[in-house]
Amino acid sequence: LSQFLLCYGRWCQGMGQNAFLFDTRLNEVFPDGEVTVEFAECFASCGTAPVMLVDDELYENLDEAKAQEISEKIKAEAMQA
Repeated sequence: LSQFLLCYGRWCQGMGQNAFLFDTRLNEVFPDGEVTVEFAECFASCGTAPVMLVDDELYENLDEAKAQEISEKIKAEAMQA
């Protein structure tokens, strides 16, 4: 199970995080049961916003394409496990 924590802090929001929230609802578990998405208030990484934490790895300077690429990579890894 992979956990995506999306920063919902003011700075990440201002830097465009809303554009790639994957049409997600709070604490959503994807139908495959392999991915859960939650919101976190802040990761104190405003200088590299927007950010998200996947499992224990912080991804920084996100845009919609990069977030989608990370999501697909994590999902593919989960399917192989």
